[in-house]
Amino acid sequence: MVFQVPLHPLIVHFPVVLVIISFLFDLVGRATDGPWWRKASLAMLVIAVVAGVAGILTGEQAADHAEKLQRIAEETVDSHGDLAKLAIWLAGGALIARLAEVGMGALRGLVSVIALLLQLASAVAIGVAGHRGGMLVYRHGAGVSVGDQPVISPDSK
Repeated sequence: MVFQVPLHPLIVHFPVVLVIISFLFDLVGRATDGPWWRKASLAMLVIAVVAGVAGILTGEQAADHAEKLQRIAEETVDSHGDLAKLAIWLAGGALIARLAEVGMGALRGLVSVIALLLQLASAVAIGVAGHRGGMLVYRHGAGVSVGDQPVISPDSK
């Protein structure tokens, strides 16, 4: 048996936290007209998107393991993964909009609002995806093993 470090659970917490905190920092920056808060928000959003892509890539491997070896229903695993992908796409859209704000002139305010709404949608989606990921672990046993043997989902048929 080849030793494999389960990278997905090590990575996924970063985009979850960073997307949500980035949105909150952006709100504070807008409310206080503080450029530091908005710059910090942008930096966190960049890291969140990169970490989110890494989380998605490692999640694909974890999904295969959960479905094939632990017999967790594909629909259950996919509902988590699909929402996580959507969240990172939304975060990427928010990042692009934030970067595009600079050269927008008269449209800057509109692009800024669009970026904020995309960040909000991403924060909500990633929060729900994170909850679904937790349910995969704690309800279905995804990624759980006893000794060297993966736990079979109690919901498997």
